[in-house]
Amino acid sequence: FKQADNYGHDGMPLHKRDAISEVDRLMKPLLELDNVAVAVTGDHATPCELKTHSGDPVPVLFWGANVPRDGTKKFSESEALKGAAGLMRAEDVLRMLFNYAGRMPELGK
Repeated sequence: FKQADNYGHDGMPLHKRDAISEVDRLMKPLLELDNVAVAVTGDHATPCELKTHSGDPVPVLFWGANVPRDGTKKFSESEALKGAAGLMRAEDVLRMLFNYAGRMPELGK
């Protein structure tokens, strides 16, 4: 899904939005599977205003039957800060995903 990053470097926010929407479309069949937990995020921020990578937090979206709903309405940096997951370190994303999928190993086993 490199195209969204490329549009960020080119300073093209509408194209970046459309590239992210294409990712949404491609993921739809995955979301119809049973017993699946999905995390959607990025490896870094590329604001169109800067046209380069930044150290800004990136949003993360968790989806699945066991993921609690929190009332957020869209996938964006500002909306993600309002979400139930709050601000987290990248290393915690996989742990949360295992938990939501019911596959978190018990400690000590």
